[in-house]
Amino acid sequence: MNYYKIDWRNIVLAPSFQGIVDEGDPTRVIRDPITGNIVTVFANYFNASKLVTNGWDFEMRYRMNTGAGRWTTRANVSYVDSYEQDGVEYAGTNGQGTSTLPRVRGQLALDWDMGGLSSTLTGNYIRHYRQDFLAGSFFAAGDPRFQTGVYPERVPSYITYDIFAKYQLTKNLSVQGSVVNLTNKLPYLDPGFSSTFNYDFSMYDVRGRQFRLGVTWKM
Repeated sequence: MNYYKIDWRNIVLAPSFQGIVDEGDPTRVIRDPITGNIVTVFANYFNASKLVTNGWDFEMRYRMNTGAGRWTTRANVSYVDSYEQDGVEYAGTNGQGTSTLPRVRGQLALDWDMGGLSSTLTGNYIRHYRQDFLAGSFFAAGDPRFQTGVYPERVPSYITYDIFAKYQLTKNLSVQGSVVNLTNKLPYLDPGFSSTFNYDFSMYDVRGRQFRLGVTWKM
């Protein structure tokens, strides 16, 4: 178990394009004078005056040998207690602009080894966080002709599972395969983080279920 506290000064950051557009500064958002469409967004870098973050990292491993092979349980958990930038707390929200900061992220894995065969089942967890990145209009009921509902104020927790297997054919040759995101869990809709992709690409992979095969040869 590790505790960390980091105090950064004069960090170079870049604001999000959507955040700049929402501010409505005409010197940073250039529009076509006829159509009103956005032509250019100036997302200049800036120095944040102060950022202080602290939290905990946990790691656990337990191994057991049995007549049915060797079993190993592994757990890794990160907890963000605070992430304060220029006096504003962002831990547990997606309002920081360039990245989402859920308070808890973790993995729980079960490994099995017997002879030349080994396999791993992994669960990946991202705790729910507050939706601070959308305009207030997303949370208020509007004209039903154009709006079917309101956006939740909290992005739900996200869990995926991965399976990996490997077989050592010879001393030099092995084959392996895996299924990433076994249940084909897709990212939650988030037009605030990205109005182009409509999901939070700093946290999630939009590709869904993936199959991977490989062969390894060692000289």
